[in-house]
Amino acid sequence: MVQANPTWGTFQQSVWDETSAVITDLLKKDSRLDAIPHHSMSVLRKISASWNKTQTHSEYAATVPEALLAAEVLATRYRKVLIENVPFSGDIKVSTVLQAWDIYQSHGTKLQNAYKAYRVYSAFSIPGVLKELASALLGPLSDQALENLIYNLKRAYLLEVASVAIDLYSGMFKRANDELDFAQDIQKDRDIAAREVGPIRIMVIGQTSSGKSSLINAILDQFKAESGLTPTTETDSAYEFSLSDGFDTYIIDTPGIDRGAKSVDETVSKIANADLLIWVMRSNQPGRSIDSDVNIELNDYFGNNTNQQRPIVIVAATHIDCIPAFTSASENTLMQVTRPLAEACSKVVDFDEFCPLSLVEPCLGVSELRNVIANSYEKALNTRLNRIRTLKPESPPVC
Repeated sequence: MVQANPTWGTFQQSVWDETSAVITDLLKKDSRLDAIPHHSMSVLRKISASWNKTQTHSEYAATVPEALLAAEVLATRYRKVLIENVPFSGDIKVSTVLQAWDIYQSHGTKLQNAYKAYRVYSAFSIPGVLKELASALLGPLSDQALENLIYNLKRAYLLEVASVAIDLYSGMFKRANDELDFAQDIQKDRDIAAREVGPIRIMVIGQTSSGKSSLINAILDQFKAESGLTPTTETDSAYEFSLSDGFDTYIIDTPGIDRGAKSVDETVSKIANADLLIWVMRSNQPGRSIDSDVNIELNDYFGNNTNQQRPIVIVAATHIDCIPAFTSASENTLMQVTRPLAEACSKVVDFDEFCPLSLVEPCLGVSELRNVIANSYEKALNTRLNRIRTLKPESPPVC
């Protein structure tokens, strides 16, 4: 019923995976409804400790407005779970909420701050809701079906607690200037359409004369990027491109990567604002230390920015026609014949997809590269959403 947010960064995703396993263990040890508040606090402590490893009671690290906003988002998300998965959820009685409010009022004088008060209120209300739900479902469902449904709803609630907690403790709620709009934006993340976030940005990088512009020309299937034997791309150039209806992109040609820290830093900065990366590597170019330097710096960048999602990386190995061992390759045997080249490139660059290419007629690999780009579109969209979420509100997303 509840999935990880696809716009999270690598660290957030790893915390989610670990917490999902913890939730399974918690319910295995004690699946009673009355244990849900205690389990909720255990989930909060586990996730908060991932960001505040040295702080005692790290679950209290959030400010009161952040905690209140997190509770509202949690309630909205769980309401959506009930509506989408339980046909009889409309039979839950208002008396459940009043009962939860009585608990809140009776404990209110003993609580030291609004954060604790709201969390106790939110945690105690869920068992009451599920009890009322079980009562409403007793007629139409078998005992086993009802038990399975209630278990799944308990697990879904704890997973929603985990999801909201990850956003809370990773600082997402701190970015909310207009809290209501921000909460609504979070809800729309998974359903947002491409037209609402702008075209996907495909960044093309590579050493000087690696064939970036020629590759872009082949992808676009029309002459929009200047190419030649000498370096020609002095500044970034963006070209509009549509894979099919609704799959709009910008393909961005960049100057060649040169030796020197400045060139490496500038390249990494550009990649950080990309939704998908095509890394052009010339097959017959032995010197790949520059690519290795960029790869190392790129890993360091995303290691220090754990909330930001790394774009998918496609290595485009050009000029395979210049290597005698590959001259017999056809479109059908291209990947198999060039496997040694893929292994060599993997020692230099961390990539997700490998596409060997010949841009000399008859061209090889261009159609497959277009397919890989199309299949990577959804991941690129999630990467873009992640960048929008992790930018400060006053900073518009880079297009």
